[in-house]
Amino acid sequence: MKTALVKSWKTTVCGLIVAVILILKQIGNLLDDDPETVMSVEMILGALAALGIGVCARDNGVSSREAGAKLIVFGLCCLLLLGGCGQLANKAPSQDQVLRVTVDAYAGTMDTLTDFYKAGKIDDELVGKIDVHRKMAFMALEEWRACLRDGKPVSEAIRQFTTHFAALIEAEKILNEG
Repeated sequence: MKTALVKSWKTTVCGLIVAVILILKQIGNLLDDDPETVMSVEMILGALAALGIGVCARDNGVSSREAGAKLIVFGLCCLLLLGGCGQLANKAPSQDQVLRVTVDAYAGTMDTLTDFYKAGKIDDELVGKIDVHRKMAFMALEEWRACLRDGKPVSEAIRQFTTHFAALIEAEKILNEG
């Protein structure tokens, strides 16, 4: 059986290339004799985020279930946005790109939960809980988009989305284990 890394090899390779480039640059900054260039922790975190996104994201034609897309994609994206990465503005993924990856992870989770529902594996109580978190997560995504469009801070929308998306991931985890 192929692993998610093999099934989604294109995104894995892209994430690895970005991470290697960013980390090598920081190693160069650390080892050079110029006091003006210092190693950036934010760049290292950005590199790890890019690697995480590359490993966890799925190629077109690979389902979320096959690729194993999980909350880590979103968590790493939030790390980029909320981790004080001002130095990454020209080198890291844009906030729009991070939002697109996040929406893809959300859609993949919803696809998986829909599959469980269609298979009759979700009871009415869990359906109700999932529906509340689905609606709240979607509203937070819309708020996130509006904040980006209007140039407003996105941290509260991200926090709201994270809360509800984590509950959806937990429901998916319970269903996968059961």
